Amino acid sequence: MRPGGHSWQMPQWTTFHSLFWLIVVVAILQHGLGWGMMTIISSEGTTRLPIGGVSLETLSEGRIWTMFTFMFVHRDLLHLAFNLVVFWFVGRRVQEIFGGGHLVRLFLIGGLLGAALRIGVYAWLVPAGSQASGQPVLMGASASVFALFFALAVSLPRDEVGHMIYLILPIRVSMLRAGQFVIVLEMVLFLLDLFSSPPLASDAAHVAHLGGALAGWYYIRMLGYGEHPLTYRRLWQREEDAPLRRQRRNARLVTQNAARRRPHVELDLEAVAEQIPSEAPPVELDVDEILEKIHAHGIDSLTVRERRTLENASQKAKRGSSERS
Repeated sequence: MRPGGHSWQMPQWTTFHSLFWLIVVVAILQHGLGWGMMTIISSEGTTRLPIGGVSLETLSEGRIWTMFTFMFVHRDLLHLAFNLVVFWFVGRRVQEIFGGGHLVRLFLIGGLLGAALRIGVYAWLVPAGSQASGQPVLMGASASVFALFFALAVSLPRDEVGHMIYLILPIRVSMLRAGQFVIVLEMVLFLLDLFSSPPLASDAAHVAHLGGALAGWYYIRMLGYGEHPLTYRRLWQREEDAPLRRQRRNARLVTQNAARRRPHVELDLEAVAEQIPSEAPPVELDVDEILEKIHAHGIDSLTVRERRTLENASQKAKRGSSERS
């Protein structure tokens, strides 16, 4: 390499990249190559759908794994594009702030709770037999993306959304306000879907989105965020700062209490220091340690025993000085 030249380095591969490209690869296999697709024949015609979606029917047939695979399959390319765009922005932020482990847990828990809520609400509210083909199959990473978004909204409520809504309208709004707006919108859409005919037949599982948002909110609250808005100054503060502040506060309280309950003792510390040889015997090592403690924490931090030791040493130093004179 020539001096002054630019070295090229591959970007660091993270957990976020693994999840992102897993979704992309699954989409290429299914929608691009036609692998893992199934044909649905109904009165409305023939439809090809990806395999891996979840519903009450798939679970009753023993395909429990669909509770996980549905997060990585998408009904069409538009659905895929929307989830990937949002996941690109919020997933990277969660990775940077909380790490890859929390990113995976938030992604999976959000998807699981969203699917469970969708399946449970549908089974509870929709009468049996009202849908000839059973429950609509749930697909997509929308619930997981909602969990990630609300994890950021709770931990960084004052951070601004600097992205484009629907790639048309540029706005600047806080994460908290954006989250509140999304929740209200999803609840309205869920109610409209609930009272439609037939109810909850829409492929857009708004109740699953609400479940993912709830999972993200609860998860990040369990980590201790949400009581006070998180700022970048608090976020990147060194971990040892908090114990150091507690240590200083405790030392200050000890000093104040000692000053109130202990009588003040005048000590000739210079005379004591002169009497300590360079190689002090074991008994006089205590005096040296006491002097270091006074230098570090002040004389008020001494115990009664340490004060008596210094008094004896001071008196002994004065007697030796008078004998030499």
